[in-house]
Amino acid sequence: MKRAAFALALVAQAGVAAAQPPAPPPACLAPAEFTALATYTLPGAVTAIAERCTATLPADAFLRTGAGDLAARYRLSSEAAWPGAKAAFLKVSAAVDPASAGLIGAMPDQALRGLVGSLFSGTIAAHVRLDDCGTIDRALALLAPLPPEATAELIGVAVGLGTRGGPAHIGQITICSKPQEPHP
Repeated sequence: MKRAAFALALVAQAGVAAAQPPAPPPACLAPAEFTALATYTLPGAVTAIAERCTATLPADAFLRTGAGDLAARYRLSSEAAWPGAKAAFLKVSAAVDPASAGLIGAMPDQALRGLVGSLFSGTIAAHVRLDDCGTIDRALALLAPLPPEATAELIGVAVGLGTRGGPAHIGQITICSKPQEPHP
């Protein structure tokens, strides 16, 4: 009886999977678009990573002593990066879920800002392994003197280096190797 139920569940799952449309190709952001999105989301990402890692780090760790100031400094640049970050996010949203793109694009700007910030900081913090907190702490301490845009560009470069043999991507976001033609 259990095997029959299991087989029935597999058949039903296969039917549902077959009925699903194929996954859309990942969004391709030009390096400047990725930099704008990363610059906008850096303050929230730093704060979320600091919150996730605090319990695993010594009292004198950068994430415990300097993350607040770094996030505040990044926040100043994030405001200027918002128009480019918004365009990049809408581009990614349209590629990932074309049916929802219009709804997301029609959101009030303040709500969209909150969505983008929460989505990225939550996703980044969720993917931080606690045993990597020491390395992340050292990296952020080294990056802290740089302007936010340089840090964001370095993140893009690091993503590219980490994907040897294929396109640079983070989740559904691909960093284009060539400038993209504007879509009609």
